[in-house]
Amino acid sequence: MRDQAAFEGEEQIDVYVGVHDAQKLSDAFAVSGVTFVVQLRHMPYGIEFYVRDPDGYILAFVESMRTAQITANL
Repeated sequence: MRDQAAFEGEEQIDVYVGVHDAQKLSDAFAVSGVTFVVQLRHMPYGIEFYVRDPDGYILAFVESMRTAQITANL
C-alpha cells in the first residue's frame, strides 16, 4: 500500500483530466463537498486543482493556458 501522505505531499496524481473551465468545475466541486488536495491555482501551463475521490485516488483537473486564452477572447 502506498504512503498516501507522501504521495499527496509530492503533488503526484493518479489521473489527469483536461477541462474547459477549471474555475467553474472547482466551484461546483466545492459546493458538493469534494475534498481538495490542491486548491485552484494558476500555473505557467494553465489553471489546475486536485481532488481526492472516495477511493483515495488523486484526480487533477487542468485548463490549459491555450484554452483559457481562447475562452477569454470569446
